[in-house]
Amino acid sequence: MNAWEQQPNETTQQYRAFLCYVHAPKRSIDAAFREYSKTDKQQKAPKSGKKRPSASFRSWSNMLQWEQRAAAWDADTQRKQTQITSEHHEQFTQSVYGAANEALAAAKERLSTASLKDLTAFLQFATLLDGTQVHNEIQSLQKLKTAMLDDDNHGAEPRRATIFPVP
Repeated sequence: MNAWEQQPNETTQQYRAFLCYVHAPKRSIDAAFREYSKTDKQQKAPKSGKKRPSASFRSWSNMLQWEQRAAAWDADTQRKQTQITSEHHEQFTQSVYGAANEALAAAKERLSTASLKDLTAFLQFATLLDGTQVHNEIQSLQKLKTAMLDDDNHGAEPRRATIFPVP
């Protein structure tokens, strides 16, 4: 049994009061009593309009360990939120890497027949990116660009990029 669930020694009325405490915007006995007074017709606020908790209401909070149970509720809620955030982050990461891999595959295919002008533009763009695989590709392209420039300088026919296997 979780600490925030109704305890065996706790009445329905006491548990409802505890829930008001757990969900109060400013967690306090006074705030819980104000919320509890709105929902429980048996509890009446003093005629002065001030809604102060009775001695029995205060004793419930001590006897039934509201503060400790609320802390357990908070810890469980935080754990669940962290888990959901982590799952969403993992899904997002997989989605981004999937899209990046598809883009890299498409770029490799296009680069296999790219001109020197296209390779230069790609190198300029790729320098903005980060990552080991992209870094390795840039190094390969730089070597290819150097080889193509050497061919141009020696009067040879410019070569086409053939270093990437086409899937």
